Amino acid sequence: MWIWGKASVSISAAPEAVWEWLVDAEKQRRWLGDTVEWLPADRSELRVGYRGREIMQTPGKPTECDIELTVYDPPRELASDHSHEWFTARSRFEVSGAGAGSQVTSSIRIRYRKLGVWLQVLPAAPFYSRAVKGSLIQLKGLIEGGT
Repeated sequence: MWIWGKASVSISAAPEAVWEWLVDAEKQRRWLGDTVEWLPADRSELRVGYRGREIMQTPGKPTECDIELTVYDPPRELASDHSHEWFTARSRFEVSGAGAGSQVTSSIRIRYRKLGVWLQVLPAAPFYSRAVKGSLIQLKGLIEGGT
């Protein structure tokens, strides 16, 4: 019972510049949808095995879940597992050089633990790929706009 989303976008910036937008907490809040916080204050803590709490803005109240980095390969790949009483998720960002810029791919797979919850969110399943693409388009605009 997985729901997933995946999208890619080309950005006119080097992979190192794109990477900063993936791992800098202030920058990430400007483009990453409903995620309010998950990065540590001290970026030197980022490594495979880093564990923290993710806070997501959801209707009604913020939702928190546990997060663990499973891949940390600057400036190429960042992946994490997320765990909540209602769901588990895997997210991944991949950055590769593409000509004078970068190709950025983002994916998320969400598995709902309870059938009732899964049935409630199933109608929204097509939204996930659009949301992932929307976040990447916003990232592209911020980076290429120089803000």
